Amino acid sequence: MSYSSVLPMPEGMEVSLEPASFMTYPHETYYAEVLVQTTPATPPGKYTFRFQEQWDGSFYGEGWFEVIVTG
Repeated sequence: MSYSSVLPMPEGMEVSLEPASFMTYPHETYYAEVLVQTTPATPPGKYTFRFQEQWDGSFYGEGWFEVIVTG
């Protein structure tokens, strides 16, 4: 998988972050939940999502997760 590849969201799939926004403070731990919703229109398959995070230039991280949609 090339990290430079950007593809459209599959039909019927929506990805969001909960909470959608929050305030962070130094030396604290924060947890956010990735919510993935699909409809019957979403084609079955394995989908890989890449994410990046950055806070005021002081922290940078990245990773990925996979979603498997079955028929």
